[in-house]
Amino acid sequence: MSINTTLSEVGSGFSEAFEYQEYERSLVEFEKKLNSWSYYPIASTVTGTYRGIWGALSSIKHTFLAGFYGVEDFLSKPIEERFFRTYKHLQYIEHAGINLFRTSVEVVPVFGNLTTLFYDRVVGRACAYQTEMEKFQISHNMKV
Repeated sequence: MSINTTLSEVGSGFSEAFEYQEYERSLVEFEKKLNSWSYYPIASTVTGTYRGIWGALSSIKHTFLAGFYGVEDFLSKPIEERFFRTYKHLQYIEHAGINLFRTSVEVVPVFGNLTTLFYDRVVGRACAYQTEMEKFQISHNMKV
C-alpha cells in the first residue's frame, strides 16, 4: 500500500465525518428554533406535532440507512473503517425516539410548556455542560 493510497483513505474518512458534523450542526439549529416555541401553550401544540412527525419520519429514514450502510460497509470497507455510518444513523434513531417522547409532553398545553421549560433550562444545560467538559478533557488528553 502506498502513502498516497493511505492518505486518500484517511481523507475520505475525515470528509465523511465532516459531512455528519455539518448535518448535526443543522439539526441542532433546527431544534433550538423548535425548542424556543415549545414554551408557549398554543404554539407548542403545533411545534410538538411537527416535531413528532419529523421524529417518526427521521426514525424510518435512519433505520433504513443504518441497515443499508451496515451491509455496504461490511462488504466493501476494511475492518477499521466499518460501521461508522451505521453507528451515526443508530444515534439519529435514538435522537428521533427522544424527540417522539418530547412530543408527547410538548403537545399538552401548560403542563408540557412548564415541563419542557424546566428540562431545557435545568436538565438540558447540565447535560450540555457535561458534554462540553468531556470534549475539553478529550481535546487536552485528560482522563475522562
